[in-house]
Amino acid sequence: MKTNYYLILACIAASLWAWQQNPTFAEQNLVFSFNNLVHGRVWTLVTALFVHGNVLHLFGNMLFLFVFGNTLEKTVGARNHLTIFFTGGYNIVVVSHPSLIRGHDPHVAYVAHIIGFLTGLPFGIALSEHWKRNLLLTLLIFGVYLAILQSLAHSPMGK
Repeated sequence: MKTNYYLILACIAASLWAWQQNPTFAEQNLVFSFNNLVHGRVWTLVTALFVHGNVLHLFGNMLFLFVFGNTLEKTVGARNHLTIFFTGGYNIVVVSHPSLIRGHDPHVAYVAHIIGFLTGLPFGIALSEHWKRNLLLTLLIFGVYLAILQSLAHSPMGK
């Protein structure tokens, strides 16, 4: 089985399990936050990449991972695919959330997969024989996904 499918299965399994846990347990042991890091819970750097906040978040990220992760893995290989997944995930979880420095606002891996793949996707697109089609498809799906997230952020369901 492809590495990408294992990543998808791990994300689904981790999220389904996490949603069954006590919210306090999940916040302290699965979600990355500055507070968790200060208290030595460094494993949340990994768990946050696999645990998603809700069904729509999980579905959107797994759809993106399925479509573009398979192409990326074929293009750059399984090892580089994993490097892009984890590097991009760590970058978005740690670097892009300045609110973590203030010690609150914990984040589950919101868009970590997407940002991670956007880090490596240019390589996959450029090396593909159908790079123009792949670039257009990437931009289209990413735009639709961002529009959905934006609309959810302003709806009662997203709060």
